[in-house]
Amino acid sequence: HRDLHSFPTRRSSDLLSLAEKCAGFLRKNLDASNVFSILPCAQTFDDKDLEDRCWEVVDVHTKEALTSDDFVVAERSLVESVVKRQTLTVKEVELFKAVDRWAEKKIEEQGIVADGNAKRRIIGEEILKEIRFPLMLEKEFASFVIDSKILDMKEVGDMIKHYNQVLTSPLPYLQSPRI
Repeated sequence: HRDLHSFPTRRSSDLLSLAEKCAGFLRKNLDASNVFSILPCAQTFDDKDLEDRCWEVVDVHTKEALTSDDFVVAERSLVESVVKRQTLTVKEVELFKAVDRWAEKKIEEQGIVADGNAKRRIIGEEILKEIRFPLMLEKEFASFVIDSKILDMKEVGDMIKHYNQVLTSPLPYLQSPRI
């Protein structure tokens, strides 16, 4: 904003008008397939209305947004913001699969071996702890989470004990459904 005020008045109004037109264009063309490319722009330009609209699209069309090409190239901070949201409309296993795809893309970009340990390092504990594994069906957990090798043997064992109601210590994962 400081640089904007150093321009003559007419140029300032022209720039503001251009910014408003760009924001209007983005609002008009916003959908689940491009929300993760528009959301960072809204945040960069401090356009709260556009940002709110983006989050509304993410909340209502979560699965479509998570399977978009833009999600797998999103910044970590954005992925973290997504998994922390209480208002997503998606099965937890689909959220996990999207985060797993995101990690695989990051690994591919870095040219490192895509094993479970590497994926876990990429994902990080802040993102992982927001995935609500207990909300997954046991079959979903067995089919997708175990095969990803992101959780260690103790974590997998604790989840199996949880499914069979023989776990004696509390799980470190949230168990309340998203709204």
